[in-house]
Amino acid sequence: MNPELAQKYLTDKIICKIKVDDLADYIGFKMNVKPKKKEVCEKVRDVIDTEDKVKKFYSHFKNELAIPGFLVNKILDIENSERKNFVKENKLHILYFKLQNSSYGYEINVDYYDSYEIMQISNDTINAWRKEHEENIIKNRSTSAVRAANTRKKRTENMPD
Repeated sequence: MNPELAQKYLTDKIICKIKVDDLADYIGFKMNVKPKKKEVCEKVRDVIDTEDKVKKFYSHFKNELAIPGFLVNKILDIENSERKNFVKENKLHILYFKLQNSSYGYEINVDYYDSYEIMQISNDTINAWRKEHEENIIKNRSTSAVRAANTRKKRTENMPD
């Protein structure tokens, strides 16, 4: 297996999120006794040796490998507001929401993202998204300023003397 692929996508921390039985079924690892996690993890790394197989693995276990928003912030080195803007602009896609109890006694909707998709995003892509967002802000401000000027002009024309 390509060591870079294994290091990036198939670490023990990632594979341990999935149940042993599901992993064994996925790779066709049949035994009479329940297999040990370590054996199955090694077998997964041996079987998944190309980028296409990694992508298929992540799409098969998409929900199990999903990551919450605060981890997306850490991984991509972005702020919470930037992440929300990227979601609004359809650059990041939320897989699902999960209700979690907070320490204050109420429930919070936590958004989860596709981990494979997140790992494919580079710093250059994020910087391009930031630049595009700034350009949209500048464009919207100038458009709003023109509208405000037209509104003021109409109001002054319609005012009785």
